[in-house]
Amino acid sequence: MTRFLSLAAVALLVAAPTSAQRFGVTGGANFGSLTDARRADFETSTGYHVGAFAGLAVGTLGVRGSVLYLHAGDASDLAGNEVAVDVISVPIDLQLRLPLAVAAVYLGAGPDLRFPINDGRPVFDTNSVNVAATGIVGAEFSNVFLEVRYAHDVSGYANDFNAIDSDPSYKLNTFMVRAGIGI
Repeated sequence: MTRFLSLAAVALLVAAPTSAQRFGVTGGANFGSLTDARRADFETSTGYHVGAFAGLAVGTLGVRGSVLYLHAGDASDLAGNEVAVDVISVPIDLQLRLPLAVAAVYLGAGPDLRFPINDGRPVFDTNSVNVAATGIVGAEFSNVFLEVRYAHDVSGYANDFNAIDSDPSYKLNTFMVRAGIGI
């Protein structure tokens, strides 16, 4: 049985040996919960993201990097001030792809480096770089892709945020519904 599984794994890795490079634009909505993201209830979205991507797919493996402006919504500090949570996000996705006749279905994961933006609005003491781990499920149809992502904050967006709740740090965890088109 293990020999069969090994042969199946090798066959998957060498299947569809063609490669595809993609450059394009992408964007979508951010959500605070999986339920809202699954329903695509845009009335409950916490923000949005837009940007550009570059990707490479070779057979069943792929990699995609993006540079995004991500507005993750607003937060309130202890004084009740509304503070915008905006970052430049740089996710790097490693993908395991299953090329099918109509689309390539993929699962992926990777780091997401986020750099807080101070654009003159009230800000709080953010970390200079926020690191998140992402998980992805998606499908690519020719030059268009659709995906759902989850980004789990591993470093903390801000220390000593002094939010209304008792949590001493602010974590930027998000579910995202994203679409992209190659140009």
